[in-house]
Amino acid sequence: TTFDFIEHVLAVDHKKNEWRRLQNMRSKRHFSFWLTLLEGKITGTDEFKAKGLMLLKGYSKNALEAHAEAFIQKLFNNKKVAPTFQLLENAQKNQQEIILLSASIQPVVEALGKQLGLKNISTKLSFDKDVFTGKVKKEMKSEKLKAFNELYNKAPFEVITDNKSDFELVKAAAKRNVVVYSPSQKQFWKELNPNFIELYG
Repeated sequence: TTFDFIEHVLAVDHKKNEWRRLQNMRSKRHFSFWLTLLEGKITGTDEFKAKGLMLLKGYSKNALEAHAEAFIQKLFNNKKVAPTFQLLENAQKNQQEIILLSASIQPVVEALGKQLGLKNISTKLSFDKDVFTGKVKKEMKSEKLKAFNELYNKAPFEVITDNKSDFELVKAAAKRNVVVYSPSQKQFWKELNPNFIELYG
């Protein structure tokens, strides 16, 4: 989602050079993809995300928030996942508290939370006088379970995810829902015996 958002911003603002750099970095046919992959393996960090975010350096907080709202509206129009949203709607009807817990960046997750009426926790960006520095202030990718436990004191919870990096979060959940886009993806989650939301023909 973060990369899709960066691509959206660069395309809307006609930043052709930055947009081309992003595409090259995402293409296995280009040297910059393999260089970024190698750098990530050496440093143990998500260099793709770091370099992608640097392309938005200098944007104001307000501008990123405005872009995020437009991006989420576009996402809803094109990619709304019916089974997942049915689970959310059922939970809301039962007056269950729902938390949007994501490693995606704060402007995007907050815009999604606003659209759905949900509390949210996400990767925080670094700003200097409301201008984005191009860097992350607090990464949430490997901190989701810790963040949840700090807020809710290890209360039982249900989870919905499609992200393999959420394995420990799913493992800790009392009820587990995993979105899969092909039958082969089930193997990764097999030992946790989750409820699979199958999004394939």
